[in-house]
Amino acid sequence: MDEVVEIGTNYAHLIYQDLVVAVRVGVVLGSFFGVMDGLKVVPMGYMSMMPGFLMIACLMVFRGGAMMARRVFMMVGGLLMMICAFLRHWVFALFQR
Repeated sequence: MDEVVEIGTNYAHLIYQDLVVAVRVGVVLGSFFGVMDGLKVVPMGYMSMMPGFLMIACLMVFRGGAMMARRVFMMVGGLLMMICAFLRHWVFALFQR
């Protein structure tokens, strides 16, 4: 009798997992096709502004990269300062003995 209950609960759990996966796939595909339905075909004559927008986007990406590099260098500098401070106290502790 106990085996029948375990099989039934496992079967119900598998059905639940299948339903969850089906709902997730449906949501993902529905949102993707919803966006694709909203897109329009644009003739080449309307593409004159596109190079300017790409230029602005490239500048923004490079600017963000430079800011990120600056922050990385600041963090490395702080790490070096902490290591030097730790070593200085450790070296002084050795020589005071």
